[in-house]
Amino acid sequence: MKIDLKPFCADDDDPRYYLRTPFNLNGYTVAVDGHVCVRVGLDDSYNDLQEDKCESISNVLNKHFHDVESINFKPFKALPDLVYCDCKACAGTGFMIKRQCHECDGEGELTLSSSCNDYEVDCYSCSGKGEITIKNTKETCIECNGSKQIVDHFKNTIELGGSRVNNYLMKPVAELPNAMYAYTGDMAYIVKFDGGHAIVMGTR
Repeated sequence: MKIDLKPFCADDDDPRYYLRTPFNLNGYTVAVDGHVCVRVGLDDSYNDLQEDKCESISNVLNKHFHDVESINFKPFKALPDLVYCDCKACAGTGFMIKRQCHECDGEGELTLSSSCNDYEVDCYSCSGKGEITIKNTKETCIECNGSKQIVDHFKNTIELGGSRVNNYLMKPVAELPNAMYAYTGDMAYIVKFDGGHAIVMGTR
């Protein structure tokens, strides 16, 4: 069974562009978003991770997976449903109410140059706010995809295996086929599932 790794990659607007898609590293295919890492058998349809990023990510994988075969994994009990809240980007309407200013690219300022000096001034288009209010739009909200709600990141912390973890991070991993987990300390959970392993970072 092939695992869909895209949900475990970084978002498309994440500045760490090399984490936006799965990549091949050390004989495995890996997906990382900064909080969760999923590793499966090598899939040649993906590219190798760029060379200058290999060492740091390899160190993380080796730290948590070096003795994975000796870990005593436990089966998951049913995890609670995720808690949602109204999307702040669209005020729960499902439609865009604000947009990043195109003139200043969301910076709120512009740099102007003359033959003598460079000047930083507030963007006139957005009054220095970096965003523009949209009126009477039917454009779907890009944060909630029109669902009107998003996961509440502050109300989804759960107790698991003697420590704490954000359920919105753990639940998708726990739903992988025959997933089992272990808390190994260092604020990290290791998950074993059919075809691979995962790391899920815990919380304090």
